[in-house]
Amino acid sequence: MENKLISQSSELFKDIETLESFLELQRIFPKIKQSWISIFSKELIKINVPHTWNFKRKENGGVWFLSSESKQEGSLGLWIENDQFSLWANQNQFDIEKVKNLIKQDEFVALKEQFKVSEISIGRDAYIYREAGIFQYESISLDSNLFAWVAGNKPKIIVNQLTEKLQNFFSPEITAMFQKINDAARIV
Repeated sequence: MENKLISQSSELFKDIETLESFLELQRIFPKIKQSWISIFSKELIKINVPHTWNFKRKENGGVWFLSSESKQEGSLGLWIENDQFSLWANQNQFDIEKVKNLIKQDEFVALKEQFKVSEISIGRDAYIYREAGIFQYESISLDSNLFAWVAGNKPKIIVNQLTEKLQNFFSPEITAMFQKINDAARIV
């Protein structure tokens, strides 16, 4: 595909104005992406979040889902940013190694099974689990650029996929696991 585009580049950029427009779009693409993600972020309000969980949108388009007992963003929570879905804990408020060791225990297997990745992050990384490419559009696994486009142009598709993923986390059993880890690993 790359060689084909290179060979077609003279046709694609027949005049300097077309090339300048392309370069300008390329320069502002991060802002365009952020604008698309903002549209998706606003659609998230439609997700039915049970009273046992809190939902917070961030200015960068990221979204927190925290168990209601946690009461603060520094708690163990679910973090969605761009095409990534993560289990995250604040390093300043949690013993990250303790969180990781707790999750490895049999009593937390139901929480661990909610993630497609089986490896827990290494070291003191605050992202305990991080999944990328969990969202799909027309059988395509979305990278961060494609995710942004779908999020801005067809946000209900992403919201529906996220809702489906979150329903398992909202179960009473897994909500209780979040609280137990929050209580056991907090250092502040």
